[in-house]
Amino acid sequence: MQMNSAEAAGVPPAAGARQPETLLTMSEINRDQYLIQKEPYYRPVHNELEMYEAAYDARIPVMLKGATGCGTSRFVEYMAWKLGKPMITVA
Repeated sequence: MQMNSAEAAGVPPAAGARQPETLLTMSEINRDQYLIQKEPYYRPVHNELEMYEAAYDARIPVMLKGATGCGTSRFVEYMAWKLGKPMITVA
């Protein structure tokens, strides 16, 4: 366990201070609730499916860039379904 500088100096935590939360892995969470059950509609424009799969297989990060409403979120949702990976969105 790591200590911050106040703990190392022997300063007690403030009353009501929250302790750091433990990060959970997907195996510790109900992974199935984040899986996409039904195939989302996605119509490929070029070879983006093959390029994304090749990057995924090689573990190369991908950055999607596009204007609002151009389909980047739909594409990621489709690829999560196709690869059987959970998808969690954050607003």
